[in-house]
Amino acid sequence: MRRATTASIYERVKYGAKWRRQRVHIPPRKANGTLYLKDDRQGAFQLSWYEDREKKWQNVKGRVSENELPFLSDAIIQAEDKSWFLNNRDRRVYDPTVSKNHTEPHAGCAAISVLDLC
Repeated sequence: MRRATTASIYERVKYGAKWRRQRVHIPPRKANGTLYLKDDRQGAFQLSWYEDREKKWQNVKGRVSENELPFLSDAIIQAEDKSWFLNNRDRRVYDPTVSKNHTEPHAGCAAISVLDLC
């Protein structure tokens, strides 16, 4: 049986003149699953997971616009969605963390839009 794949959240932080990645620990949530307002901060968050013994990275997208830094709550939601996708790829599901107009090769088809069907 294959182990469940999870996506971790990292934040890009500047130490002196260098940018580094620092792992984000998820703070406790309310009963309805949302973050407390004091914990929901903005930052340069990235998702990380392992695929074929290679570490993969993906930037977290903000809910408002691409010009604004995403919130930690956005990063948590996208990490949960990415983990779900990584564990259900054999069911031929699409990645909910990539944009809808993103094209990717599909098994047996040429590169198509995710809105098109084979």
